[in-house]
Amino acid sequence: MITNGEYEIKRIVAVWKDEAGSVFVIPPCGNCRQLIRETNESNLEAEVILDADKDVLLKELLPYYDWWNKQ
Repeated sequence: MITNGEYEIKRIVAVWKDEAGSVFVIPPCGNCRQLIRETNESNLEAEVILDADKDVLLKELLPYYDWWNKQ
């Protein structure tokens, strides 16, 4: 994605596979959340899929992303 010059993310899902081969949807880790946020400011509005029935905006997973603006 980034190597092709694309930086804006609309929807993203993180997955994990256990030793038995089962795949699970998990929230992106803190480092990944920060990288996604810093790649493009509009990514704060990216939809993060948490499971089949639940999704949130990236900014909801980064509750203090704009704390300096509220000082």
